[in-house]
Amino acid sequence: LRGVVRDFHGKPNQEVAKGDLLITLDRTELESQVAVARQGLAVAAADLRRAVQKSFNDLESKTQLEVLKARAQEKQLAVQRAESMLAWTQIRANGSGIAVFADASSWIGRPVAIGEKILEIARPEDAELQIWLAVADAISLETGSDVQMFLNTDPADPLDATLTQTSFESEARADQAAAFRLKATF
Repeated sequence: LRGVVRDFHGKPNQEVAKGDLLITLDRTELESQVAVARQGLAVAAADLRRAVQKSFNDLESKTQLEVLKARAQEKQLAVQRAESMLAWTQIRANGSGIAVFADASSWIGRPVAIGEKILEIARPEDAELQIWLAVADAISLETGSDVQMFLNTDPADPLDATLTQTSFESEARADQAAAFRLKATF
């Protein structure tokens, strides 16, 4: 859905549960579309009622009934579509996890395009360790090998992981150094 971000609910890296409200898009345009569609439905329903009443005495009104029924059904579908689009202005979490985004205030009032990524729900249990092994330090590692990650914040308490993927060829990192990409799960 294209729209403009009106409200951002929650903070970066906050835990969310499935169904939690995350973002509200501006509803003004869609609310007016719903009102116009409902008015169109009311007019079509009134035309149909009038034709039904006249059809008892007027043959021409009887022939118009099917056309007016189809028009009323079309207007009803337009109302349903507009209401469903309005419901999409409230973006909810499709699963539990951590809401990952940079800064909510940078999104407020900003237009978003269809498919544009605003935030991501990260599941901590799906966390993965990416290792860049410099070409000069390359050693033979088999998938399934045990690895340890030493954090700068707590070097005395390493995190254990299992190697799940090794690259066959080296690739250029962001700093243009050639390295092999390895992945491990905790």
